[in-house]
Amino acid sequence: MNEALDLCEKGSSTARTREQVMELKELRLKLLWFISSVHLQKAEYDSVIKCVRVLREGGTHGEDHHVSLPIMAMKAWLGLGRYGEAEKELRGMVVGNGISEGVWISAVEAYFEAAGMAGAETAKHSRSIQTL
Repeated sequence: MNEALDLCEKGSSTARTREQVMELKELRLKLLWFISSVHLQKAEYDSVIKCVRVLREGGTHGEDHHVSLPIMAMKAWLGLGRYGEAEKELRGMVVGNGISEGVWISAVEAYFEAAGMAGAETAKHSRSIQTL
């Protein structure tokens, strides 16, 4: 996959039409999504976050490229023990388009399963700040 990613980047510089550039850009984003999925499976959470950042920068109009991207980011933040960042991803899913209620509930369950009491304290703390 890394070789394919390199080829997409090289191809973008030699593409002759706007359509070719856009096709290579889309392919590059798909490859990054797959690479970040592999990193998540291997518990390489820093690498997941790096891929997510690149994917978000490369998305159209600042939107996530794939609806599962916030879930992937949330799981990586949880793996790094950064519950506040994971909660931000979770909150973003509420207002994000394309994420079904069932997927969101599953993400909430995963959040509390991984974060446990630390996650509950993070959620409680952020709610008390919002009421101030």
